This record gives sequence, structure tokens and C-alpha cells, in this order.
Amino acid sequence: MKHIFRSYPNGLRLIINKSETQATSILFHISGGVAQERKKEEGFTYLIKNALTLGTEKYKSCEDLNSYIKKLGGSFSCDIFPDSLEISIKTIASSANDMINFLSQIVFHSLFDESKLKDLAQSQIQEIKNQSKNHNLLCYDKLRAVSFANSGLDNNILGRKSVLLKITRTDIIEFWKSMLSPDNIIISVSGNVDVDSLYESVFKNFYNELLLIDGKSFNVNNIKPDKIDKRISIVNKKLNQSRVCLGFYLKDFEKYNKHHYRILANIITEKLKSAFLNNKSAYYIDCNVRTFIKSGLFFVTLVFDKESFFECFDLVIDVLNKMKIDADIFSSNKNCYLTNYAFSGSSANMLTRISARHLAEYGKVFELDNELENIQKINLSKCNAVFLSLKNCLPFLSFVGDNVDVDLLNKRLENLFK
Repeated sequence: MKHIFRSYPNGLRLIINKSETQATSILFHISGGVAQERKKEEGFTYLIKNALTLGTEKYKSCEDLNSYIKKLGGSFSCDIFPDSLEISIKTIASSANDMINFLSQIVFHSLFDESKLKDLAQSQIQEIKNQSKNHNLLCYDKLRAVSFANSGLDNNILGRKSVLLKITRTDIIEFWKSMLSPDNIIISVSGNVDVDSLYESVFKNFYNELLLIDGKSFNVNNIKPDKIDKRISIVNKKLNQSRVCLGFYLKDFEKYNKHHYRILANIITEKLKSAFLNNKSAYYIDCNVRTFIKSGLFFVTLVFDKESFFECFDLVIDVLNKMKIDADIFSSNKNCYLTNYAFSGSSANMLTRISARHLAEYGKVFELDNELENIQKINLSKCNAVFLSLKNCLPFLSFVGDNVDVDLLNKRLENLFK
């Protein structure tokens, strides 16, 4: 596998993952979206994500788009994240240049039909209602809101009903154009492609078009939670099962290897699940640990019987306080992560995404072989060092349920790890 990186005079970046595989995959990664939405634009990115699949000037409908891409032996999709939007195209029977032409149709010539936008907005409003009933997601969103406060990353991806009811085609097009700054865009291609021909095709289809659009450069600024007063969120609902999210912010997370960080999340999940299974009096339903590498946040999510809340809470803190990462559990998690990383890198579709994310977050593309070598070199003492720093980080908490003693909850939060 050979990575070739090209940049254009206007800041547009192209990554080519040259390989002998038959499959060709293209990823259009654009930084911004949800994180750059203002109050009057909340939900626009999600709406655009769905509208980009509904038709262009050349392919008038969703059916026309899908029919064409199927003739190429492939498929396409749009995804959004708190800090980016991605359009993914993969085929096994067409040239990369054909796919670049198709991608430019979606990016620059989508119709954004007014009546279809209104229909999408109504569907999105229904999703907002459904989300309020998904208590696991609600708990996580509330934690994200307090821990990412005022950074843009606290915006709700689905937006707000009051905004969606007033959307116009002009508003959506203007917001989409504001995202289309060359500095925000990375095009990542994996497959057996002609490098020079691909470079020229991107130049023809994207460079000149972007010159006509006055987009806004966007960077997600790292938040500083130590300056935020509110670090707890309570949603009162009468439930048989309550939810809690504990969030930890590593102030100096930049100095740690991201692989240590992700492996640590797997280890803590195993340790917590084992502790709950062995403690029959603390009735819990589910446990999950996730990380947000870019901003140094680490989440522990628990679902439990509402009568066992403080018992579960104390058990989590006790496990984290006493935890020592032993060689066996470290080795098994490292080997699992190594296998998953290698498997992801062997997929053309995943490689386009990995390459684009690396460039967006670190300003460079890593060779997969070097990355696998770095994971193999990870040692137990450094992983334990990350965990010890976790004990000194800033805690956040979100609770969804009823009959919780808020004062006691605040006290427990302030006394974590003391």
C-alpha cells in the first residue's frame, strides 16, 4: 500500500491510497457542519446529509442516482459526525474519474428541492421526538452538552423543531456553500488508480468549482472544561431503569498515544462488567466505555435499576480507584485492537476514511505498516500512565431517571478519586 498526498493551490487536499485491489473507494470529507451551526441553523447539516441523496441537475431523483451508481457496480452514502460530513462512494467496475464526476454532481449540483426539504424536515422532527424516548442516547447527549459546552460540539445533530419548521431552500444552500471551503475538504481515494489522471480529474471537477464559492474555513477548537461552571446534567423522568454517563476530561491528553487511550477504554469496560457481575447486590443492565480522542474526553455509560444508583456509582469509582492493568488483560486487548486495526486497513472503504481522518486531525497521513508497528510497541507501563492521569482529570456527569439526590450527586462528583 502506498499513500500519495497532493494539495492544490487553494488548500484542497487529495490522498491516494494506491493498491492493486479491484475495488475503488472515494471519500469526500468536509470538516465542520454540525459544529459550525449557529442557533438559527441547528439541524441543517443533518438535513443536507439526507438531501444530497435526493437528486441533482443531471440525475433528477434518488432513483436516478442509485440507478447510475449501480451501473458502476457500486453504492454511495452520506454520513455526519459532530465535527464533519462525509460522502462515500465505492465500486468494483468503474474508473475513479467516473466516480469523481459523480461526486461533483452531488456536491455542486444537488437540487435541494423545496418540497422535499420540507418533507425531510418533518421526518427529522419525528426523529427528535423519538430521540427523547431513547434514554441511553438522551443521557449521552446531555453529557456531551455539558462537557463540550460552547464549543460547537455540544450542538444536537438533529437540531430543533422551531428551526426546522422555518427552513427554506435558500437557507440550506447558503449554509452548504459556507461549508465548502477548500481548507475544509479532503478527498481520499483507494484503489488501483492512475495518479496523474486522478489529480487532473479532481482539479477539473472541484478546484474550479470551489473558486466560485465563498466558503468559510473551519477548525474545531479544543475545549477547556476547567473554565466551565456547569458539569452536571439531570433529566427527571419516571423510569424503571436509570441511566448515568460519567465523563472524564484529560487536560494533557495530547501527550498520550491515541492507541493507549483506545485500548484503555476496552480494558476499563471489561473490568467494570466483571465487577458488576461479581457484585450481585448492585443490579446493573449495561455498561459501555467510549472515547472522543480529538478532545480528550472519556465516557463511562451505565444503565441500572433505579434503586441501585449510588451503589452502582460507588462501585464504578471503587473499580477505577483500585484498578491496576495487569499484563494478561493488556496483552489480550492490545492483540484484539491490533487485529481490528489491520482488518480496517485492508478494506478500501475503511482506508479512505482512516486516511482522511488522520489528515484532518493530525495534518498527515500515516502508513498502515508504521501504525501497526506503533501498536505493537505499546507497553503496559505507558497504558497505566494514561490511566493514572485519568484519576486526576476533570469529571462530568449526566443522569436520566427519577428520585436522585442532586446534592449528594454533586458531592460525589466533586469527590471523585479523593
